[in-house]
Amino acid sequence: MFELFFKYSRDTFERGELLFASEWPLWLLAVLVVAGALAFAVSLYRYRQDLSLAKSVAIGALQTLMWGCLLLMLWRPALLTQTLRAQENSVALLVDASASMNYGEGEASRLEEAVGTLQDDLLPDLEESLEVDMFAFSDSASGISSLDGLSAVGATTRIGDGLLDILRNSNAGALAAVILVSDGVDNSTELDAARIADIASFGVPVHTVGVGREVIEEDLELEDVVIAAQGPAGSTVSAQVSIRHADNALAQVKIYDGDAILASEPVQLPNTAGVTTRWIDIDVGDAGVRDLRFTVDALPGERNLINNTQLRPMEVPEQRRSILYIEGEPRWEYKYVRRAIVDEDVPIRFVTLLRTTPNKFYRQGVSSGDELADGFPADESELFSYDALIIGSLEAAALSEEQRQMIYDFVSRRGGTLLMLGARRGLADGGWGATVVNDVLPVDLPADVGEPSFIRLPARAMLPDGEQSLITRFDADDAANRVIWDELPLLKDLQLIERGRPQARCRGAAQGQPRRRGAAAARATPLRSGVGLCSGRQHLGLANEPAARGYEARDLLAPVVAGADDVAARARDADDGARLLRRSGRGHAACRRPRQRIPAGDHGDG
Repeated sequence: MFELFFKYSRDTFERGELLFASEWPLWLLAVLVVAGALAFAVSLYRYRQDLSLAKSVAIGALQTLMWGCLLLMLWRPALLTQTLRAQENSVALLVDASASMNYGEGEASRLEEAVGTLQDDLLPDLEESLEVDMFAFSDSASGISSLDGLSAVGATTRIGDGLLDILRNSNAGALAAVILVSDGVDNSTELDAARIADIASFGVPVHTVGVGREVIEEDLELEDVVIAAQGPAGSTVSAQVSIRHADNALAQVKIYDGDAILASEPVQLPNTAGVTTRWIDIDVGDAGVRDLRFTVDALPGERNLINNTQLRPMEVPEQRRSILYIEGEPRWEYKYVRRAIVDEDVPIRFVTLLRTTPNKFYRQGVSSGDELADGFPADESELFSYDALIIGSLEAAALSEEQRQMIYDFVSRRGGTLLMLGARRGLADGGWGATVVNDVLPVDLPADVGEPSFIRLPARAMLPDGEQSLITRFDADDAANRVIWDELPLLKDLQLIERGRPQARCRGAAQGQPRRRGAAAARATPLRSGVGLCSGRQHLGLANEPAARGYEARDLLAPVVAGADDVAARARDADDGARLLRRSGRGHAACRRPRQRIPAGDHGDG
């Protein structure tokens, strides 16, 4: 019925563009339609005594519609559509030339099967009506004159980059489509939503042809390894290993430094296809550079071994990282942190300031009698000599405005880590919400404090669903770690947080029965600010003292400085003075755990 009235189908109208073949302006058409409508209205007004109002309106509308149709035909409406013409439009054939195409199910490789199918079936039909431009891609796309002699030697499959290379270098009006032939997905980690939108903006359809089996049960892929770029000498570093699999199997993960094996651990994979993530501990040993090689042993019958290995370098610097911890009053956190340094051989220089009277501080861990002789650093260079700063139960008014600005610059310019502990005089109760330091915290502290936010309240610690950070990990197995969290004793103290910043990530929480309306659960949240990273560790005091000792604070120290910018790595600029080099760093808040580790995989939380 639609074609009977309008000659063409509805799909043709949807694909085409409506325009007018005459060169007359559209505003003239509108003026003539309005003028005709007014003329009809005046004519009908003369016969108002003979015609009712309804009849006059109906007649006027029909006359105006007829007048408009006549004018519309004078403007010569047309429908512009695009059609493919033989040998005037082209199709781009994009063939995967990565090394995985050398594997196959029988005697022929995937590349040989793809080339044979294309040459025998697809190409002859396409070349009859279209011009076919052929490309091979792995890291990037390059034109080829023939499929004969094509070899698969590429190290990666960068589908997004290959498509963009073709679309950007071709005439979009002449390119009718892209045919993509590949055996896998883009493994460059760069094919995100923005890249896909960029490809779609060209308006060229992409047709995919898969090569090989869709599911390979006997194949494992070491998809990713996340590990700290640096680790203190003598420490234990935890690597996050992600294995992609199609079925249940027992995977053996091995970690080498050159030819020396550092760790070997079995990983039980579930019977559902997907990615399984596990943590593996590595003793980094003495100072130096580690060329770490992560491998997954091949399963019986597995042929594609290229994706079973990942390489990661790690630097183990000779110098010890430094932490400055300032407390405004004696409390058990201070005791446990000091005990962690005394009892454990932690490769970190830990300097503490404990306020004993309003004008006196008890110093421990200083390297000389002049270090921190006047209390908290009053000079930027002295504060910047530390890699991390921990502030406990200390009110903001105890520091000058210049010192609070130095703390802000310590995070945003120097690249250090700031860790603030929930306390009676800390965070919101200490007035930090009204200072510049609040701008680098992962939580938005209120400037005006009503009721105390640090309270004594029985509550239970909770682990957010899907949480994978080492900060909250007591056991490498997810299920066992969840059981440990569920069996933790009740907490006795809580730091209530009203608002977290949009980009902050909650690592742990506690839920009780708040004493006032609107109080939120305690949370441990890290957030990157500028170059450094700031964490708000809300106090989670365990209700029974023996259990608290079981989770001592020594695990908190290495993560705090693991990613802080090295103060020795500076660039000197003749005009601007010292300019700190930016590196990717991390530092985290954490509940106490029984072993010292350095976390991986949390770069840029928030």
